Amino acid sequence: MARGPGDDTGASFARFLWIFTALGLIVVIVVIGFLIGIVRALESIDNGLYTASNSVAGATGNVQSLPDYIRSINGSLGGIDASLKPVPGQVADIAGSLRSIGGSARGIDPSLTSASESLGGVSGVPGRAQPLIPKCAASHYEVCRDRPRIFTPLTR
Repeated sequence: MARGPGDDTGASFARFLWIFTALGLIVVIVVIGFLIGIVRALESIDNGLYTASNSVAGATGNVQSLPDYIRSINGSLGGIDASLKPVPGQVADIAGSLRSIGGSARGIDPSLTSASESLGGVSGVPGRAQPLIPKCAASHYEVCRDRPRIFTPLTR
């Protein structure tokens, strides 16, 4: 059989049609694969949202709305504020009392000085009184060697 000029064109067209159809099928299979992957990802997201939705719904009994919570805090702070309002006046009273004590202590100081001088005669050293119980130096409380049953604290 002899081939004519139209046979090449028909064979070329048939080959083109087969290649085009094969490429089309490959593209459709790839698109279907991507769509299956997307569907699975969306199902996973949907399951996660369902779990989160159930968790949030279960927590609604244990939560308090922000405005109510702020009102509760402000009520507590109002009570604290009322308790703290008299503090500045109390501090002023305490400062006055301390000034009064300081003035009294200044009056006591000269009388202690005169008592120290009069006690100096008892100890034999002017201005210094002799202790009646000897001081021990080894520990905070120690049995004194010369008086075994008397415990005395160390003086600093």
